[in-house]
Amino acid sequence: MNGNLLCAGGLVAFLIVFGLIAFLRYLRHKEIIALAEQGLPYPKHINNGKDMLRWGISIVAIGLALLAGAFPLAIQNAWALTLIGLIPVFFGLALLLVYVLTQMDGEDGEELKEESIDIIDAIEEDLEE
Repeated sequence: MNGNLLCAGGLVAFLIVFGLIAFLRYLRHKEIIALAEQGLPYPKHINNGKDMLRWGISIVAIGLALLAGAFPLAIQNAWALTLIGLIPVFFGLALLLVYVLTQMDGEDGEELKEESIDIIDAIEEDLEE
């Protein structure tokens, strides 16, 4: 019975985290729609993949913490409780792998950054006219 309660608690924590992520994406969507209704462009930032790296490290840390916290409690239902920790660990490792595989060389990244800044400057000049 104690194992079921702990498993349900892990599931609730998992749902809270991803519910928060969904809510933040909803707020960003509402912000974009509000700007579009006023005729303003959405300010885009240059994506260098650092967000994916941050999320990957955070999710791996959460998964390892769940593993470390649930492992001593899991005497009979070890597979169920370790699964609660392994899912975020492997999800975070997948994000880190995607970051490593899609990382650009320094020179290409600088050229892309300069090109993006030129495009943003041109758009701002057109809006001022």
